[in-house]
Amino acid sequence: MENLKDKIDDLAENVGGMLDTYYHLTVVNVTDKTVSILSMAFVFLGLLFMAIFILFFVGIGLANYLNTVLENNTEGYFIVAGIYLLLGIIVMLIRKTVFFPFIRNLLIKKVYE
Repeated sequence: MENLKDKIDDLAENVGGMLDTYYHLTVVNVTDKTVSILSMAFVFLGLLFMAIFILFFVGIGLANYLNTVLENNTEGYFIVAGIYLLLGIIVMLIRKTVFFPFIRNLLIKKVYE
């Protein structure tokens, strides 16, 4: 009877150790996934920030070039503003079919990576 009690105590101790290890493993996996997703988000935000500045300066350059070609000081800026407005409308129209699924699939892929 004493031998059986020792075996049950050992089994309970082993199961407790396994549960503790499983808990710590889960915490490490969640932390790893969270850090991975956050690092991807920071890189994405950095690239987005750079892309905004690139578009800004390209827009100014294009507007100045069009002002020179059209020999008018304002028409180039209005043309570039119209181009940006058209691009903004296109992005708004396709955001649910192109951008949201792309971001969702990227996040899902990162979670299961």
